[in-house]
Amino acid sequence: MNMSAAATSNNNGRIGISLIGQSAPAAALRRMITLSAATDAPLMLTGPIGSEKRDIAATVHGQSDRSAAGFVAINCATIDHAVLSGSLLDGALGGSVFFDEISELSPSLHNHLYHLLEARNVRIISATSETADGLRGKFGIPAELYAGLSVLVIPIAPLANRRADIPLLLEAHIQQLPKEKRYTFDQPALNALCNYDWPGNFDQMRDIVGRMAKRHARQRVSARQLPPAMQIRDLNPKGFDAVKQVSATIIIAPGFDLQHHLAEEEAKYIVAALDHSGGVIQRAANATGIKRTTFLAKMKKYGIERITATDRIG
Repeated sequence: MNMSAAATSNNNGRIGISLIGQSAPAAALRRMITLSAATDAPLMLTGPIGSEKRDIAATVHGQSDRSAAGFVAINCATIDHAVLSGSLLDGALGGSVFFDEISELSPSLHNHLYHLLEARNVRIISATSETADGLRGKFGIPAELYAGLSVLVIPIAPLANRRADIPLLLEAHIQQLPKEKRYTFDQPALNALCNYDWPGNFDQMRDIVGRMAKRHARQRVSARQLPPAMQIRDLNPKGFDAVKQVSATIIIAPGFDLQHHLAEEEAKYIVAALDHSGGVIQRAANATGIKRTTFLAKMKKYGIERITATDRIG
């Protein structure tokens, strides 16, 4: 099997974090997972990039009668004919197969997937960040195949629609860190995080929690220590346009290095653009008005990690 395209799971790790919360979307998601796990019908997960669709699929599998058999996750962007073969079925026979971003499936594989649906040897769970019209139109998913994949549909709300759950979700992510890396937020910081739109959803939250752990382990993080875009969101609800309005207070003192100061400010804007874009490089480059290659060069110059939500499954 092409392991870059498919991976097995034993349902350990982060599975379940997206289900935490007391908001209406969180309660609806848990209810739909329970109902979906009680059937063998093909299931489609719809929602924005970074919404942990792979983990939700694994949770459905783990709660179903198929849980003792394999769960195989496939990245449709890298799948080939060899994956949709006996080698795949050997690992998932009687279990579940998850097709991430079904819109990226090659048209040459549509018939293979349809035959897999008809065989009923595995349960098919697919995921997309596209609309139904987009799948059938722009991405050319045949109507019959779409109907077969979407017998059941679970829509996943973006984090911006689950603001009441943000404190619990952040705490759940922090608790997964080693004890020596954990930290807390003061109330103004938590307010800012709850007010932030989280365009990269759970992927972005996980990245931010990990990044903050590197800088503020065993500390109480204040609002001023949050990534700039998150501070700005708290000050100006119109979002990233506010970045262009922020001015730094320059203290002229002996030894002041203007070039160093300007470099620090530029690095802050690069990080702010990445945070606001959910880590998507092209979107961040567009927001700052520079070419993608120039943006990448500046990231390298300042040692800024490349964290791209779209590089992940789910």
